[in-house]
Amino acid sequence: MPVNIKIAVTDQGGTEREFAKGIKLVMKRDIYLAYISLSGEFICDTNLTAAQVCRIRLKLGSSVIFSGIPDKVEVFMQGGVKRISFVSRSYTSLAMQNEHEPGIITDVDLDDLVSSCLVHPEITVEQNTPVENYIYVKQSSSLWDAIIAYNIKSRGRMPYIYGTGKIMSTKAHSAVRSYTGEQLTGSGFSVSTLNMLSDV
Repeated sequence: MPVNIKIAVTDQGGTEREFAKGIKLVMKRDIYLAYISLSGEFICDTNLTAAQVCRIRLKLGSSVIFSGIPDKVEVFMQGGVKRISFVSRSYTSLAMQNEHEPGIITDVDLDDLVSSCLVHPEITVEQNTPVENYIYVKQSSSLWDAIIAYNIKSRGRMPYIYGTGKIMSTKAHSAVRSYTGEQLTGSGFSVSTLNMLSDV
């Protein structure tokens, strides 16, 4: 069964161009991290420059499964073929780049917390979460840190990103999915020691 995967890039004028001839594609989604990362390389069969790209989307059929900021885009020729290479992260990464006002925040739910600091059309927030009487936000804390503080107090667990850009508080219902060998292109597990601390 053929997989209909496409990359759609949007320019400054809002024109979207789709590329379906993929050479490489990697999407990473770490649990409880504020964003999803996507990188890849596709054959570029249109007149496009790297400077024109404002948004990158990954589509599976007609469904958008990733929408993000183009961190690095390169349009180049290799072996007589024009290619587009990119590195992108979802818009929810902005929650880690924006600082919330420090101090005690009173009578706050998740939507109020996020909308008081960051409003973006690509980011949505779970509605009807409990109102907490207060949370404390430390100096130089990101919005994501404030969301974590709210969620730990409200739910006793970490927040997470659902879909392409929805900040969630409530625990998701478990889903069981079965993948056949034809549908699964690769699988594996990894260990990262980048954040390991020494006790010295």
